[in-house]
Amino acid sequence: MNLKCLFFSNFALFLIFCSFFACSPKNEKMTEKTAFDSLTLVMAQKEVDGAQADIDAIWALMEQKDMDKMNVLDTLIAQTAKSKTYDKVLLDSVVLLKKDLLSKRFTSEEMAISSKIDAYDQAMTQLWDTTKRLVESTKKGCNSCEAMYQYIIDVDQRDLERRQKYDGLVDDYNMYLEKKKAQLEASGGKYATLKPLPKFTIMEN
Repeated sequence: MNLKCLFFSNFALFLIFCSFFACSPKNEKMTEKTAFDSLTLVMAQKEVDGAQADIDAIWALMEQKDMDKMNVLDTLIAQTAKSKTYDKVLLDSVVLLKKDLLSKRFTSEEMAISSKIDAYDQAMTQLWDTTKRLVESTKKGCNSCEAMYQYIIDVDQRDLERRQKYDGLVDDYNMYLEKKKAQLEASGGKYATLKPLPKFTIMEN
């Protein structure tokens, strides 16, 4: 659920909230302004939580797709090792490059360090280039290896689309934090200390 999708649910909450304070005799002393301010805080919190959930979901999807590629690669490596035509040097290189790639994984918080993203992407490119050479050397010994490699590349090529979607969600989230800074700080707790999130696209100063 993105920020726009929360509009109608927040409006319904606003109506219920206002109705409650208008009709309950126990809250007659609460001013209309106080009720409205309280509702504004609740709405800001809900929208931030919804935006964060969307960001977490696309990040989890990217991690899952990376795991899918690694799982297929493991199968490709195993099938290649069973063939009689593979290049041992290339196979060993793929195994080592995969290990190196996994060591370069980064968290969403570490994306502020652009060198981590660059190092991961470079390791990924090197791994797929070497895997392609391995597959070409074992075409006769592993009929399914080429199809597995193509699957990996197809999934990998969609990474840019997923990254762009992630960046768009982060842009919306960061803009909302700035727009609602006063309300969120007044909320206290975790909302008072929220910071803008980094993204894949590094903006030049």
